[in-house]
Amino acid sequence: MNIRLRDLLLYVFGVVFILSCESKKSGQQSENKKSLIKRDTITSYFPERREVHITDTILDPENGFKVLIKKTSLKNKFVVQSFEADNNEVQKHIYYDNSILVKVFSDNKVLLDTLLTKDKLEQIGDRDFLKQAILYNAWIDSFDKDKQEVVVLFSVNVPDTDWAYDFSIIVSKDGRKEILLDRIE
Repeated sequence: MNIRLRDLLLYVFGVVFILSCESKKSGQQSENKKSLIKRDTITSYFPERREVHITDTILDPENGFKVLIKKTSLKNKFVVQSFEADNNEVQKHIYYDNSILVKVFSDNKVLLDTLLTKDKLEQIGDRDFLKQAILYNAWIDSFDKDKQEVVVLFSVNVPDTDWAYDFSIIVSKDGRKEILLDRIE
């Protein structure tokens, strides 16, 4: 009889032990589910919709010196930045990359016709930078009427940082054109 009582007690303790382990597991799973439920991800897109921005500027009407800059946001190329906010939310920012078409005309003749993308800029040898950066913008910096020369600037940068590569495109009426890396910040 002693043996039966001992076997019965071992059986009862075994069942209680197994049930207590299962309740700990389910408690941990419910804790994990609660922490996942509490964390919201808020996604923001920059820009919110596909954009095309055109700047068409006549610099010298007498000589027909004109610059066209067409910036287009690319929906298939983007950079994602994620960070945790104070209120247990995850902020996810998606920055769309751009392509920029730059055309320079003089006397109805095309002096420059180039499509800029960050991948085509051989001067940037930093792969880590390129994974995080976008082609940001281009603008006319200066025009020298005597030399008939225009300088267009553009920038490739990591959004919301100072990490950038700045470039200039110099185009003159005599056909000289250069794309120069101005500085790295």
